[in-house]
Amino acid sequence: MLDSLKEILSKPLSGLEAVIVLVICFVCFYLLARLERWRVRRKARKFPVRHPDAAMIYLYIMDQPVRDAKIACEKGKMSQAFPVKDSGPSEVRKGAACYASPGPVEFNVLVSCGARRSDAGARHRFIGHFSFCAEQNGVYDVVFDARSGRSRLIVRKGQNTDVEMGEEKDLHTRDQMQGAERRNIWGNSEKSGILPYLYRRELKRLLLTCGFMLLPMAYLVFFVNLPIYYMLLPGVLFLGAVIRLFATGARRFHSVFNALSPHLQERIQQSFQNPHPVYKLSMGEAHLLPDCVVLRQGGRLSVILLDQIEVVQKVRNSRTYGLVGALVIQTVSGGRYRMEFSGRHQKEIPDVVSWIKSKNPQVFAEI
Repeated sequence: MLDSLKEILSKPLSGLEAVIVLVICFVCFYLLARLERWRVRRKARKFPVRHPDAAMIYLYIMDQPVRDAKIACEKGKMSQAFPVKDSGPSEVRKGAACYASPGPVEFNVLVSCGARRSDAGARHRFIGHFSFCAEQNGVYDVVFDARSGRSRLIVRKGQNTDVEMGEEKDLHTRDQMQGAERRNIWGNSEKSGILPYLYRRELKRLLLTCGFMLLPMAYLVFFVNLPIYYMLLPGVLFLGAVIRLFATGARRFHSVFNALSPHLQERIQQSFQNPHPVYKLSMGEAHLLPDCVVLRQGGRLSVILLDQIEVVQKVRNSRTYGLVGALVIQTVSGGRYRMEFSGRHQKEIPDVVSWIKSKNPQVFAEI
């Protein structure tokens, strides 16, 4: 059985067969994306089962379809946002929706539309902050204007006197909106501790990397006739990376965090659970908190206290041909941390430096 399968796979592919393989790959990626959307929708639909009197909040953009929507709840309980197509009012069938438990709720919402880049004056991502008292079985609309950037909260069903009908709020200036384009402000939406969250993110990265390694290994085994045990190499590398992550990956994090006072540790944990700026790195992410920078870079977890930062310097590595830009942070205790930004994310380096200097003006920054 294995020999016959190996014989079939060892045959060279014709042009038509190569096209079929590519189409199958694209279909698989599409089905995975649809599966993720279905999983989010199914998880959100469980919310009214636990809260039968939950309020419904529709999210939509005037004259534009909603491509993606995210909710960051600061007060109360809310579900994840899910797309609305076949149900709901006609004007929001190209939008999204979420559920909220009755009582005071406060949340940030970010929506992106499918407008073309050629649309003059049209914005593509919108952010709003809302706080009101949700009623039992109430229905509310969060509406964004694609050109003016204004948003309003409308009571569709309910007697809530805390919200005026059609109240408009100019929540952000154009500069702030453009800043929201460049960064993810949502942070830890799972409301978990710092280390559990970072461990999960790093394990996902390792799984994805080892999954991609299986493709060339399969080619070498079935087409180049290498021994089949080469297929075990990605799994061995994954286990080694996991052991390294839990054994030494968080050593720098513990050395700094455990030396802090319990009050400061609790404040950092609380800040991490609230919405905060997050910048994507080449092999991780940087969480910017009021007291520190939490860093996940290449399997290493670190925390950098802002009042301990002495020098921030941008480093250009000629070997990467401009594909990767690094930001090196030095502390007064001699610590050295490297944050690597790849591709278009290199444009975010000045934003990170400006944020650090706003928290600690004594930092010497060299861009």
